[in-house]
Amino acid sequence: MAFDQFVSLIDTMVERYHSALKLEMPEGHAKLLLLKLSNLLLSKYECIHKHTTLISYPFSLIVDPANGCSLHCPACVHTSTDNARNFIWPAGFLTENLFREFLDEYGPYGVDLYFANYGEPLLNKLTPRFIQMARRFGLPTYSSTSLSLKTINFEELVLSGLQLLILSIDGATSTTYVQYRRNGNFGLVIDGYRQHRQASGCQEAAEFLYTYSALAIPCVRAQRP
Repeated sequence: MAFDQFVSLIDTMVERYHSALKLEMPEGHAKLLLLKLSNLLLSKYECIHKHTTLISYPFSLIVDPANGCSLHCPACVHTSTDNARNFIWPAGFLTENLFREFLDEYGPYGVDLYFANYGEPLLNKLTPRFIQMARRFGLPTYSSTSLSLKTINFEELVLSGLQLLILSIDGATSTTYVQYRRNGNFGLVIDGYRQHRQASGCQEAAEFLYTYSALAIPCVRAQRP
């Protein structure tokens, strides 16, 4: 199918489903959902047909709230001399104004937003605020952390609406932990884990998912009777 025909087909789909969706959700939400679906379809077409000039927007978003970390893990860009030499991004924190500009441009088309990349996202005290801002665009949010920080506002993090927090621990004891998570504090990690469970109201550990030495935990407040 030619690209212009495909775009016309998407337009027809939007017109057909808009009225039905308005009955199930606020009109603004219906328009946002259809915009995201339309962008996904355009992106898929452009990928299959190997377009080099794109009209679709990125749909899976990654934001690094902090370009820096307190740990010194081997091979990390913040530790390795060779990597650091080629890593030209200056250290610093993402500002609210810059993040708002990013959201305004890409948020309407995104289907998820991951708050982490090369840095420790919870070093930036505005990270819970960023997560809350992303909710305006219906973006599921995820993040990861070493938890080896002295001050983390877990109540604020849970209330922000973060849906999944990945704990990058790489060790089940203090001895094995420091083999990779150098300059980390295993005691802080365990204490932070307990504080998060308390803030979220989680009473069960059965939902935890172990993958690649990381611990993924739901970051939502449990419903109490």
